[in-house]
Amino acid sequence: MQLRWDKCNSAAYYDYTRVHLAPLSDLVSDILEKVEGRKISFYDIVNNIELCYTSIVSVLSSAGKMFVPNVRKGFFKWWWNDNLTLLKKSSADSNKAWKAAGKPRQGPMFY
Repeated sequence: MQLRWDKCNSAAYYDYTRVHLAPLSDLVSDILEKVEGRKISFYDIVNNIELCYTSIVSVLSSAGKMFVPNVRKGFFKWWWNDNLTLLKKSSADSNKAWKAAGKPRQGPMFY
């Protein structure tokens, strides 16, 4: 799946991540204090880093699932560009004018 960041609810995403990541700041501060005071073992440092990393990934993943729409890979036409958008609009306008003229089968509107 491909996340559509251009269509996400960014305010809700940022608010969710702010609320759920803020407690990790205290955890990191506590770890740093213990490291500076040499009151923590190497094993505990590694475990706390893993805990922080897992928590961050979990929060970001949850926020992405809740607030960022996704589509399957290949959903968009990779070859589409602005020229084709203009041609499509011109074609649609021409079709509307033809229908408004009563769908003539001959004459200048037909061609």
